[in-house]
Amino acid sequence: MDGARPIWPRRAGKSEKYKGSLVWIVGVDTAKDSLYSKLRVADPGTGYCHFPIGYEMEYFKQLTSEQVRTKYVKGHPIRYWFKPAGVRNEALDRRVYSMAALYSRLVPWEILARSAPSEPPPESPEGGPTPSGDKPLAAVSHPPQRMDRGRRVRVRFGRR
Repeated sequence: MDGARPIWPRRAGKSEKYKGSLVWIVGVDTAKDSLYSKLRVADPGTGYCHFPIGYEMEYFKQLTSEQVRTKYVKGHPIRYWFKPAGVRNEALDRRVYSMAALYSRLVPWEILARSAPSEPPPESPEGGPTPSGDKPLAAVSHPPQRMDRGRRVRVRFGRR
C-alpha cells in the first residue's frame, strides 16, 4: 500500500496469515522521502550522507533510480514512488531497509551524543590516539530490552 507511514511503527501488528507472529510494516515511502532529502544536503553535517570513495557510479544510479509521481484516486492526489522498467534499485532498497533497522533499535541516541567527545583524541607519538579522560561509551546505560523476546517476528514492507 502506497502512502506515508512511520519508517518503523511504535508497535507491531498481529499477523492473521502467520498465527502468533508479530508484523512490523516498514514505511518505505517515508524512508525514501527522508533518504532523498538527505541526498540533497551538500555540506557535511546533520543529515549529510557519507559514502566510501570506492563506490562505483552504478551504486548511485541504483540509489537514485526511483521517482516520485502523483496519481489521482477519486479526485485526490496520491504520491507514490515509481521505478522504471528494467532499472535496478537494490542500493536504494538496502539503504531504506537499513534505515528501518536503525529506527527499530531502542538506542539512546541523545545520551550517546552527549557522551561523545567533541573533538578526536590527540595522536600519541606512536601514531595511535592517546587515552583520554572522556567517559567511555560502555558507561552509557544499555537500551531498554525489547518486549517481543521469544516470539516469532516477521517484517512486512509497506507495499502489497
